[in-house]
Amino acid sequence: MLVIAGGAAGLAAGSGPGDGATISPEVTDATGEQVVVVYFGTDTPVAAATGNGSEVSADHLRDRASSDQAALDRYAEATPGVTVLDNFWLGNMAVVRIDHGRADVRDLASIDGVKHVGPNAEVTVDTSSAVTGPTVEPDAGVAAPAVTETGMGTLSSHYTYGLEQINAPEVWESYGTQGSGIVVTVLDTGVDADHPDIDLAAWGEWDDRGNEMDTEPQDYDSWGHGTHVSGTVAGGDASGTQIGVAPDVTLRHGAVLTNCSGRECVGTLSQIAAGMQWAVDNDADILSLSLGGPGYTKGFIEMVRDAESAGTLVVGAIGNAGEGTSSSPGNVYDTLSVGAADSSEEIVGFSSGEEIDTESAWEDDAPREWPQQYVVPSVSAPGVFIHSTFPGGEYRSKSGTSMATPHVSGAAALLQAATSRELTVPQIERALVETADHPDGDTQGTRYGDGIIDVKAAADYASGSLPANFEVTIDGTNSPIGAGETLTVDATVENTGEESATQTIVLDVPVLGGDSTSATLSPGESTSVSLAVDTGSGEAGEHTATVESDDDSDARGVSVEGPANFAVAIDGTNSPVAEGETLSVNVDLANSGDTGGTQTVTLTVGGQQRDATEVTLAGGESTTKTLTWETVGGDAGEYTATVASPAADAETGVRIVVGGSQRPPPVVGDAPPQDLNGDGLYRDVDGDGAFTVADVQTFFQQRDSDAVQDNVDAFDFRTDGELSIGDIQILFQDFLERR
Repeated sequence: MLVIAGGAAGLAAGSGPGDGATISPEVTDATGEQVVVVYFGTDTPVAAATGNGSEVSADHLRDRASSDQAALDRYAEATPGVTVLDNFWLGNMAVVRIDHGRADVRDLASIDGVKHVGPNAEVTVDTSSAVTGPTVEPDAGVAAPAVTETGMGTLSSHYTYGLEQINAPEVWESYGTQGSGIVVTVLDTGVDADHPDIDLAAWGEWDDRGNEMDTEPQDYDSWGHGTHVSGTVAGGDASGTQIGVAPDVTLRHGAVLTNCSGRECVGTLSQIAAGMQWAVDNDADILSLSLGGPGYTKGFIEMVRDAESAGTLVVGAIGNAGEGTSSSPGNVYDTLSVGAADSSEEIVGFSSGEEIDTESAWEDDAPREWPQQYVVPSVSAPGVFIHSTFPGGEYRSKSGTSMATPHVSGAAALLQAATSRELTVPQIERALVETADHPDGDTQGTRYGDGIIDVKAAADYASGSLPANFEVTIDGTNSPIGAGETLTVDATVENTGEESATQTIVLDVPVLGGDSTSATLSPGESTSVSLAVDTGSGEAGEHTATVESDDDSDARGVSVEGPANFAVAIDGTNSPVAEGETLSVNVDLANSGDTGGTQTVTLTVGGQQRDATEVTLAGGESTTKTLTWETVGGDAGEYTATVASPAADAETGVRIVVGGSQRPPPVVGDAPPQDLNGDGLYRDVDGDGAFTVADVQTFFQQRDSDAVQDNVDAFDFRTDGELSIGDIQILFQDFLERR
């Protein structure tokens, strides 16, 4: 079992500098020098995900990475404290050493194309999780499955129960092949190349930065994990027992977990990336990964997808933590993941398996074409007390999904060797999955997956006329659209099988709805379909449109934009104004909708519309407008002014005071008194726009001035037609009441 040290081994969520790039907390919180992994986005069409079998070349992946990572290389050359240690075209990522005291990781993350910066996480294979016994015997108290005799002539006189369970000997006899011409690469703890049952064609090893090392083959694990799984893929019968599923394959082994102590072997994510890249670059047909970390290590997503895009099937152990769990890269949707069965075809308790909610597990890193939920493992294979090679020319029995995985890797190689046509990655997967034997029936589940593989049935399936296979590719949509409009999705459906069929092609857009149409296709024929779904006013947002046949699906992100929505906020007025003057109301308008629009904004004062204007705003745009009311004599009073758009409104109080010809002159200073509430009385004696105790004092001091005595009506607070000390008293009482 491989354990990821630190939760951000892949594209874990973190704080980022913008443009969608994120930085793992293990990086933002680090000090001094640190080795990090810089991830770039990919645009590679994945054969395993799309089902169309189209492959891209390693040269294409190199060119993509060279273009995407050029800005990083230039930045590192010009920036003290930043060094690019290695560039990987598989997965489009780079290993970088950064001195946090000399360089800001936020600048690194802001480079064009960077999606995430995370640690070069350590990974550990714990071989103690595999049940081990001396030579061919398991631990005391548990009986080993019997070695089976067979009449295979020159092939062997005995073979393990695992080979019998998956019907490998039947393929050898019926198709006359044991995997010749197929390349299988195992990435693990190393291999004993001198073992009599190991015929090693190539060896690779990398340091913890992902740099290739010049070493001789060896198994760094004293418990022989790498040697054991290699023997199950391609081991011979030197012991008198045939142990390998496909003994004639070209076996290559890459040591990626090499820092071993006791029963633990530690490596890094960059070591695994280097090994996977080496395998793909050297035309591996099958890549066998008997390793995995708990949880969802997002850094594996693009590595697996790139490998399969280039034509290399990735087979991965699902983990040894039991039901309700899974490990990466086995739980990456595109991996052919493997659970462990015993000699009675029962799934053993330690074998992992679960239904994965894509969004919850992988967040925004999940490719859009992945389904919303999926089940792991994909299939199961023998994984309990598996008899295989052990360093020093010995043999041991071990248990684990690590032991089940090489059975599937070898079976995939046999399947390809047994067929006259060159199968694509999706075709190999489909043959193994469709013919797997599920003892509990045909229902896919979290224990067996689709069942225990039957390589003979898979070879028969792939060698005959391939059934109709309707592959789906979305060609385009009319997204973005406005809410209430019709979403249209155009797709091409091609029958890549060898039989004619009629299938229903379905469009599904969660929340919005769906559509369907029927397609009848002969072998090799294709057709274009157009599917549509109506949207409603409350359905604005980002959605995923999936078009699917019985065999395949494709997905595309679509946007439904909300209508224009003008928010209104009053930013001030020139109130109070005198009768005959213009009242002005300043308004801030912001379109909070996704789409642009033109709306009428009105000003209502005293229950009557006083002004209106048309405003045009793009989505997210804002502006300021001024609406006015030309007042006339008799308009004096206090009012509520309301500014409204079709979707919102705002209110404020305004005052119109007695007209300018009736207003008294300044009592003190240059500002004339003001009627603050429109009742014809000028309580703001000093004209500063507010009624305060200073107005009472000014009135008392200036009561005999011409400005007061000539304007009795303006200051007759007692309303008795004359000015007296009583008016001062009433004014003071008004002040006290209004404080």
